[in-house]
Amino acid sequence: MNRIGRRLTLIFADMKYFLLFTLYFLLLVAGCAGQPIEPPKDVPPSPAIENKYTEAQQFYTDSKFDRALAILEDCAETVKNFDQKERITFLQAECLFQMRYNEKAHKIYTTFLSEFAKSERFDDAVARELEIGFRFVKGEKRSLWGLYIIPAYDYGMKIIKDTIGKYPYAKPSEPYHLKLADHLFKDEYYDLALTEYEGFIKTYPKSESLPHCEYQVARSHLKEYQGSSYEIEPLLAAKKSIDEFLKKYENIPLRADGEKLHKEITEQLAQRDYEVGYYYYKTGKHKSARIYFESVIADYPETSWAKKSAELSKELKN
Repeated sequence: MNRIGRRLTLIFADMKYFLLFTLYFLLLVAGCAGQPIEPPKDVPPSPAIENKYTEAQQFYTDSKFDRALAILEDCAETVKNFDQKERITFLQAECLFQMRYNEKAHKIYTTFLSEFAKSERFDDAVARELEIGFRFVKGEKRSLWGLYIIPAYDYGMKIIKDTIGKYPYAKPSEPYHLKLADHLFKDEYYDLALTEYEGFIKTYPKSESLPHCEYQVARSHLKEYQGSSYEIEPLLAAKKSIDEFLKKYENIPLRADGEKLHKEITEQLAQRDYEVGYYYYKTGKHKSARIYFESVIADYPETSWAKKSAELSKELKN
């Protein structure tokens, strides 16, 4: 028993030292982890790469974009200095942009915006991305096996919306957001245009283009209205929007257009009620017809439908 007891004592002693060593090791690791890790220092600029960049820049100035691009692609493989890499990446994208290799340029601008967020060229890169998007939207094609044959409207639209979504407060984003909304309205994508106008209003509440967007919201709602045989909701939304517009803006050039649009919306609201009344009139339900005609006269007195309603209502009374 004594021998067994001594053996157990030795085992427990060994375990004690093992546990102490483990605890010490863990504390040491935790202490090291708590120490701040210094970021790697930037590599000094390379004189050889600087000379190549200057040469490429001159080719770019002379519109020899392919020769500039060849030099820049060679530099991109070896450049280590952060500032040189930033300038080389941007000029690469610029060469591709000028050569209308839109898809390749887009990829490099995307890399640039991700890696060089504090660059003085940041807004320029955002503007280029948006312009590439519009190139695709307006008909330029994507390449397949070196042939530019793939329609790219949706691809271009995605580039524009992604860029505006990621960088809404970059300098070019506001005018391009408005350009996007106006483009969609012109192409009769009224539901999409409405979304972009409302997004613009929310994102840029102090923009000088706010009256234009609010006016276009009312127009977009009205364009979605398909006539008196269809749902009235778009027409009511248009009425609400133009009422708010006229209440908000009293002395702006666009007010005359707003008043004209208000009159058009009111005419269509009056037409709906008149046509319901006329249906009852033709089917012999004269009491219901008079209710609708008198509603048109009371609610929309300045419209042409009020005059027609008055004539038929008088006839029913007689």
